[in-house]
Amino acid sequence: MDGHQPIAESPWFWLTIFSAVGLLFLIVIGPKYGRRQSQLERQYQARGQVHRDVAEGRPLGELAQDEAVEYSTPQKTLITLTPLKIAIGIVFVVSAGMLIRRRVFCSKAYHSQ
Repeated sequence: MDGHQPIAESPWFWLTIFSAVGLLFLIVIGPKYGRRQSQLERQYQARGQVHRDVAEGRPLGELAQDEAVEYSTPQKTLITLTPLKIAIGIVFVVSAGMLIRRRVFCSKAYHSQ
């Protein structure tokens, strides 16, 4: 026996696999999320506009001259998946690095004894 445990017994392996699947899921689901999120944000923005109109005594839907409302689009939302992608990406890089470090460098140290 060479003193090596199977790679599947390493917690770094499983963390790398799960974070890779999570990143893949975020990439695949991203466009659908953008469409849904922009719809929710437009509803929120429209309700806010109605609230401002009522508070200022304006007829509903009538904008002031200097007021331009820019509503959310699927490509440009207020809340994005970017922070989640970054966090999972960092977890993936760190866990893959630790897995490689443990498999390659610790293996060399073991065999040099």
